Amino acid sequence: MWSHTGRELFFTAGNSVMMVRVDPESGSHGLPERLFAEPNLVSWPYSSFFDIAPDDQSFVMVIRDEQQPATELRIVQNWFEELKRLCPTGK
Repeated sequence: MWSHTGRELFFTAGNSVMMVRVDPESGSHGLPERLFAEPNLVSWPYSSFFDIAPDDQSFVMVIRDEQQPATELRIVQNWFEELKRLCPTGK
């Protein structure tokens, strides 16, 4: 995935997020740098589940949840009325 400036290319290698600097004029590039590792990073052979913030300083990514899947579903009806009862406004 390219940075918003077009001067860095971010990619995953195993469970590491990597970056390589690229000169957009000449196409020359530096050596890849490991930015960080995330043991639970979700990655597929040709795709990774991450995106870059507009300032190119942070990432959002999908990671595996090592916990057991949910086995129970709770449905709460009229929760807004209960909230108003428990936290009345104007007091």
